[in-house]
Amino acid sequence: MLHLSVIATRLLAIVILIAAAAGASAFAPGTEAEIRERIAPFGQLRVQATDEEDEGEVVAQREPRDAEAIYDQFCGTCHIGGIAGAPRMTAEAWEPRIAEGMEALYATTFNGRGAMPPRGTCFDCTDEELIKTVDWMVESVQ
Repeated sequence: MLHLSVIATRLLAIVILIAAAAGASAFAPGTEAEIRERIAPFGQLRVQATDEEDEGEVVAQREPRDAEAIYDQFCGTCHIGGIAGAPRMTAEAWEPRIAEGMEALYATTFNGRGAMPPRGTCFDCTDEELIKTVDWMVESVQ
């Protein structure tokens, strides 16, 4: 014969399972419109049209960023502390790299090197902005 505590435990487990199943339907994901609103993209990629393409939407142009601002936002995190092998901002760390020539430094910036990703993660930087930033970094350590 089953003890009263075993029966009570089993009944309690059944009640908990029924309550959990009923509660799950109370938190339905919402209507289709609510779901679409929650998972909608928060932005759009706009590509500037070429000469052959129809102009379509106007792409907002921005002013070129300052080299020091780009360094502060994208480069300094690794180069200040020497993270993942990035050369610290000292003359002795940069001397061998400068000896390779500026074109080699620009190529490293565009293509990446070691743990540094291409363009140093500044994917919306123009080539000119990156070149000015590399020039600024080299001037800073000399």
